[in-house]
Amino acid sequence: MKQRVITGVVGIIIFFIVVYCLPVEGIIGVFSLLCGIASYEAIHINSEMGKNKLYLAISALMGAMIPVTVVHLGFETMLIMAAVYTAVMVIFAFSKKIKFNLGRVLESYIGVFGVTTLLSSVMKILILAEEGMVVVLLPFAMAWCTDIMAQQFGIHFGKHKLCPKISPKKTVEGSVGGILGGVLGVFLVSLLFKEISIPTMTLVLMGAFGSVIAQIGDLSMSLLKRLNGVKDFSNLFPGHGGVLDRFDSVMLAAPFVELVLRSLGIM
Repeated sequence: MKQRVITGVVGIIIFFIVVYCLPVEGIIGVFSLLCGIASYEAIHINSEMGKNKLYLAISALMGAMIPVTVVHLGFETMLIMAAVYTAVMVIFAFSKKIKFNLGRVLESYIGVFGVTTLLSSVMKILILAEEGMVVVLLPFAMAWCTDIMAQQFGIHFGKHKLCPKISPKKTVEGSVGGILGGVLGVFLVSLLFKEISIPTMTLVLMGAFGSVIAQIGDLSMSLLKRLNGVKDFSNLFPGHGGVLDRFDSVMLAAPFVELVLRSLGIM
């Protein structure tokens, strides 16, 4: 627990340094690093693909390029990258370096293009939204308050299993607590930062629906780990796991917040 707390505190300090001290290109660089690591983690946990270091390196490099592509190059470049990555998979398959099946192909695309594109929403909110340095806190507060409240409600009130085959410890009661946590999280941010001028009812709905979406993100990453027989994606963050372990909830919460902000004309 002590190690987990220390890692969390250090992580929060680094987060605020990135958000409030780095220029735009520095922020893109940090997200490129995170996305490259996330792609590596998603491929590495697969016993067949993870043993090929060249494939891991190519996957990580492609994943690291996604934030730059999202900000500077556009969707057309993303399609070209997908075509190149498909060709890479074909080469590895025909050279019999990796035995691909449908699951491994999907996991590769999800790892390189899926999770990285979703995570890039955090960067887009920070760079493109009005008062981006403030509103970027919304998906984090929403997701992490969801996690905390879901855990506490599950411990104290949990009786009915939510998805026992995917995540045995999660309960329906914990999920409800998580929704309350999501609402609480966005309200805390709006109270602390008056620059956020989002209507109260919109905040309530954002927190509630965003919490559900964040929990889906958590469950989806839990499913990916369970299918590959691992507990964590990596041990990059002591006590917290890897990038995908720490940002699994934020990964879907951020695109949802981005969509809400765009609908409100804030982005």
